[in-house]
Amino acid sequence: MQALVDYNKSSDWQLKAASSTIEDLISVFRHAATLTNSTIVACDYGSSEGLNSAKIFSSAIQTIRATIQTPIHIIHNDLPSNNWNKLASVLYSNDGYLKYPDTYSSSVAKSFFERVVPNETLHIAFSTSSFQYLSKQVVSPDSIEACLSEIPEIRAQASEQGEADMLEILRLRYEELVPGGRCVFLIHCMPDEGKMMHAELLSKAHNSLFAKRVITEEEYKSFKRPNHYRTKTEWDRIFSKVSSQYKLVSYETKSFISPFYEKFLADGDQEGYANSIKNFFRPLTQAAFLKSIARSPEEKTEIFEEFLNEIGNQLLEGDPDVRIWYSSIILEKIS
Repeated sequence: MQALVDYNKSSDWQLKAASSTIEDLISVFRHAATLTNSTIVACDYGSSEGLNSAKIFSSAIQTIRATIQTPIHIIHNDLPSNNWNKLASVLYSNDGYLKYPDTYSSSVAKSFFERVVPNETLHIAFSTSSFQYLSKQVVSPDSIEACLSEIPEIRAQASEQGEADMLEILRLRYEELVPGGRCVFLIHCMPDEGKMMHAELLSKAHNSLFAKRVITEEEYKSFKRPNHYRTKTEWDRIFSKVSSQYKLVSYETKSFISPFYEKFLADGDQEGYANSIKNFFRPLTQAAFLKSIARSPEEKTEIFEEFLNEIGNQLLEGDPDVRIWYSSIILEKIS
């Protein structure tokens, strides 16, 4: 069976989105320098293999080091199963931020649905492309992700779980932040307009696979992703519920076309565009998809490759302008 794919090699789309937080991160670092005469401590939740985080923090630290010499300690957080060796090698590479003076790193292998650091440790809580994950799966019979179900009751359950999980994340981060500490979050969300979401493309390909009887009904229902893409209405409700704990500094909905689409617009290479999108989805879906298929290892791999090919087919047969939508959020802990 083909090995799981290196996330760092196929996360350019996420990096493009995450790069939009650099100016916010610079601003928050400068704010943090007013909160302490000692070390500025930041936590990066959901670091994965670290390339995107390393580049974002490196860019921000390079800028602030011109005026702020305060020591900086960045804590990288992800699950114990994360590739921590890969993350460490990235941090010490040319892409990393450890090349800058008085800058340090550490890691904590825990779920971000737990306390990651002691009370009032952090000046900055940072996360991109992570807090859409749910603590438990909302089962939907007609969609990979429950928030995209056609069944109103399923969408309502997904909304309830998504709100409960975000409130818990904010409660934990509130405990970890010092008074005046800030959160900078970039979180997958529902679109404000009609362009196709990346997740919808995934669902179309999966539905087509089932319609062609490549996978059984049981296999079709077994492939799930525990993501929730919150709407503006959901975010407004969440902000209202934490208004006594946090000041909302900024909130904005952003959409990002992929760098692969930009290249396609320049060169018209349809096959290259489809292959890039397939490689983007490979590490995001491989483990869950293979788990859903009750076949031999060889058949699992063959069907997974057919699934990726179907993603490419759906992309080229429809509107090639596929986007990822994000909520960009800055919150400040109220003293």
